[in-house]
Amino acid sequence: MRKTGISLLVAAYVLALYTSLADAHAHAQLGATLLAAYAAPWPVVPACVLALNGLILAVIPIRCGKNWAIWLSVATLLALLATHAVTDARCLLVLGPHGHGCHTFMISMVLGLVGLALAASSQSKARQSGMGVQSIGYRREERHPGGFHLQISSTAQALAMESALTENISSHGMRVRTGHSWKPGTEALVKSPVRELWVRARIVYCQSLRRRSFAVGLEFQVRTDTRVKR
Repeated sequence: MRKTGISLLVAAYVLALYTSLADAHAHAQLGATLLAAYAAPWPVVPACVLALNGLILAVIPIRCGKNWAIWLSVATLLALLATHAVTDARCLLVLGPHGHGCHTFMISMVLGLVGLALAASSQSKARQSGMGVQSIGYRREERHPGGFHLQISSTAQALAMESALTENISSHGMRVRTGHSWKPGTEALVKSPVRELWVRARIVYCQSLRRRSFAVGLEFQVRTDTRVKR
């Protein structure tokens, strides 16, 4: 669902960019004066900048699960709609009796709203799933305080290790603090030579913290003895 939402959002901004650049051709039935107005820098440049900004939001922060990017993308879509409404309010009359209306542009707005709804819904479900596994899976058992360093990497890139600091640990998983965000569901390798820990785990959730750090919940694939040497 999340990939579908992002794909729809990308398609929406691509269509919006296309209509911004091709407005003069789309209104070829108009007179020379109105055609010159459609091709003027005012309607074209802001619309293109907004569409490009929306594309960047879709492929980077929204794809990485940033909630603020969802709201910023909503504002971008509304700004695009306002730009077209100011340029020619008749573009909003897609079903008007005279057939006037920027049909492609309005389709892009609908696609964008649907894509944002799907992306936001999937992110909300991912957070709820992560917190649910965290609370149900192993919050009921004893947790040992962390405070030691370890290394974590995805199984797809085992050599790209990242340092992390544990906050707490149990036999089913741990909570660590990292400097980069991790996508929930990622298979990871966790090791700590200091505590003789080497285990495969799954990223359950990733919460953004202050100072560009992230709290990451890991679920061990096998039950692990946490009473290891310090």
